[in-house]
Amino acid sequence: MYAARHIPYANSDTIIPTPNNSIRVVDTDVYDNMIFAKKVSSADVVHMAKKNLWESNTHYSMYDHLDGDLETKNFFITVDDDTEYNVWKCLFNKS
Repeated sequence: MYAARHIPYANSDTIIPTPNNSIRVVDTDVYDNMIFAKKVSSADVVHMAKKNLWESNTHYSMYDHLDGDLETKNFFITVDDDTEYNVWKCLFNKS
């Protein structure tokens, strides 16, 4: 993980330039603009989703990015089967 871009953008700090995939932009500029970096291992990372375990016959709210009250709704579930940890989002529920 790193923090970068310690110099202002050419036009302004509110207008971010359109990214491109040149070697300079993708590789060289990242290191040139880097302020600090910290190696992060899998032991340093945790899942950041509430653990809503799957339950059959449960009504889950449909995800809608325009819903201002989404954080109070049960629109996703988590499944932890000892080999994987998955988060599933309800996109449609016929309601």
